[in-house]
Amino acid sequence: MTVLAHDIHILAASPLALLEDGSYVNRARLFAPEGQIGVQDKIIMTRFEREPWGVSSGSSTLRLFDTRLGRIGINICYDCEFPLLARAQVEAGMELLLVSLCTEKEHGYWRVRIGAQARALENQMYVIHSPKVGGGGVPHHISFIVS
Repeated sequence: MTVLAHDIHILAASPLALLEDGSYVNRARLFAPEGQIGVQDKIIMTRFEREPWGVSSGSSTLRLFDTRLGRIGINICYDCEFPLLARAQVEAGMELLLVSLCTEKEHGYWRVRIGAQARALENQMYVIHSPKVGGGGVPHHISFIVS
């Protein structure tokens, strides 16, 4: 099964990517049915990511992806809580913001969801929030679209 065969767009989970310098970054991958593949690195790390895990900020470039759905931007988790990141993307022409996240606790989910709602309100645009919450056991999936 491919995105091409099913005519869908997929924002894949953002596993850690190992860079040439030996550092790790949190990198989301966007796959479009036209065969496009794009990546967006997480820009702002949480204290937990920086200290115990040693995850670094990736490229500070905020990318936009031209698709049939419009110009798509990505904020990974904590990045969504900082209004100026999404604002810069909107000013560059973003029409749809995808927000992915993976948190251990439900309060992390709510923190990012409120950020996603705020970005939709501030920028008068659609935001798709797609989380994974929970460690062991069955995770909670509480996705939504805000306009």
